[in-house]
Amino acid sequence: MTQKFVPFVLVLALSNTAAFAQESGKDISRARAAVIQPTQQLAVWNEKGPAPRLRIAVAKNASCPSALLGALAKDSSDLVRAQVAQNPKCTDDIKSRLAGDADQFVVEALIKGGRPFSPSVMSKLTKNQQVRVYELIASDPATSPQALRDLANNLGQTEFLLLSLARNPNVPPDVVQRLSKMGDRLVRSFLARQVNATPECLSILASDGDLGVRSFVASNKKASAETLKALAKDSSLVVREAVAANESTPADVLKLLALDSAWEVRAEAALNPNLSADVHNALLKDANTKVRWALAANPNCSAPMLAMLSVDTEAIVRAATAENPHTSLEQLPKLADDSSLAVAQVVAARADLPESIMLKLSQHPSTVVKEMLAVNGKLPSALAVKLAKDTEPSVRRRLASKTFEAAALTSLAADPELEVRVAVAGNENAPGTILTRLSADSQSRVRQTLAKNKSCPKDALTTLAGNGDSDVEKLICARADLPKEALIKLADDNDVSVKIFLAGQKECPEYILGQLVKSDDTFVRSVAAQNPSLPADLAKDLMQDPSPMVRAAFVFSPLADAAKLDELAKDKDYRVRGTVAGSDKATADILTRLAHDQDIRVVEQAASNANCPAEVLAELVRENQFWLVQP
Repeated sequence: MTQKFVPFVLVLALSNTAAFAQESGKDISRARAAVIQPTQQLAVWNEKGPAPRLRIAVAKNASCPSALLGALAKDSSDLVRAQVAQNPKCTDDIKSRLAGDADQFVVEALIKGGRPFSPSVMSKLTKNQQVRVYELIASDPATSPQALRDLANNLGQTEFLLLSLARNPNVPPDVVQRLSKMGDRLVRSFLARQVNATPECLSILASDGDLGVRSFVASNKKASAETLKALAKDSSLVVREAVAANESTPADVLKLLALDSAWEVRAEAALNPNLSADVHNALLKDANTKVRWALAANPNCSAPMLAMLSVDTEAIVRAATAENPHTSLEQLPKLADDSSLAVAQVVAARADLPESIMLKLSQHPSTVVKEMLAVNGKLPSALAVKLAKDTEPSVRRRLASKTFEAAALTSLAADPELEVRVAVAGNENAPGTILTRLSADSQSRVRQTLAKNKSCPKDALTTLAGNGDSDVEKLICARADLPKEALIKLADDNDVSVKIFLAGQKECPEYILGQLVKSDDTFVRSVAAQNPSLPADLAKDLMQDPSPMVRAAFVFSPLADAAKLDELAKDKDYRVRGTVAGSDKATADILTRLAHDQDIRVVEQAASNANCPAEVLAELVRENQFWLVQP
């Protein structure tokens, strides 16, 4: 199977993008290959001005020694300290220091990236902090129940803090109960939906003056039987509706709600699977159609009850009966003859439909009924062949999109209607021989659909690749399973996007890669330069390519060993040297040299590289230079 590799994303900080576009011969907006990312913005700023970028880079380095991180945790720049706070090597001692930082920005950075926290660090974060810090901790699902408890006991509470606590899935029951007595309606609404809410807490909230809060309690499965019984008498039908829909509602309460004056409440009770069978009789003749529909849709409604509902005067009720799996097979013939198309359609979709009824429905005068039958997964072979010759194209199209039957698909693949053949081409159940036949179809839409079909066989893909249809070939380029034969055929295409696709294919033949690295398009050469299948004899040409983009892209090639990286580290273009400085294959010797590069942007890349020696990092943090990338 052909496998794609992911080229390094092109992110350029260019002093003159127009000049680069002229050099590449392509508009910079078409950038699709690889090169250095020295920076994506003109400067990093804080309130004191431009930041010490090298110290930030060192603080970000995942291999930065703890001692050096400790020193940087005392840096005068809040941006440096914030980066230390997010470094995975940040120790508990450093976190403890940063948790008491005078700058809220640093503390917030610690909360966002410093997990996990020891109890002592968390204790610091939950005391003597600004409210914003408390709110961040309270809203974090990773915060421990004890820390949330400490925050709830904090005197500097805000409504947002209370809301954050109420929404946190880890909030302990005692805090939920405490919050139920304080905070605004929004806080109480979230508490009423809490899965950790205790029955006692929900009992308190059940008496809330806000309708929304009571309705959320009524929906909560943790609500006690006593609470639900009380809410079943609520003056608002919205609350009673919620109780009727709650699967925790006791049978005796549901029985009461099934007789409610509001049809909305009765309908929810009728749908509840826990409604006792003796109540069904009371709802059978309910004056409201939707109540009877709900009863017919109840998964626990008995077969005898469904038999009575199957002759209801309203089609919506009969349709619900036809869909209910408990409806007996004896009722299906009558429902299949129903005067309403909706009922007949529902019957046609049933997986347990006897073949005799399917045969009858295949002769139904309505097209929509036959369409539903055509996509029934249990449709017998003989009926599939019969429907494949139906006079209505929409029936044939629906059948073509789903059926497994080879005989029916053979007929449908030669159908005169374009939409039918398109449906066959997109059918993942179709046999490979039929799909291969469609690869030579005269209509581009058929071939385009086939190119997207996951089941399209390799020989069909090869045929499509050599068809000369650029729209089809572009769709093929999105696949990861192209055979080598298809790649060879695509190589004849002059479209740059197709060549870039080929350059990124791991199984692209070596002789095609040899052609691609000589392309006039910089982006094609850049992607090819990273291909794992690149022949070794092309390495030298790529390292000497006139475009710095291509030379930088080669850094990510498996052929770029230490010796070649050492040579590229001496490249005249800072983008190439910077790409080497950011490579995880760069050796300590290379990084030591690049850490003293004449271009400060290259030094920044070396400073953030995990392979950079500790002594070099220690030297770089003493660099106090600030700079802007030239606009």
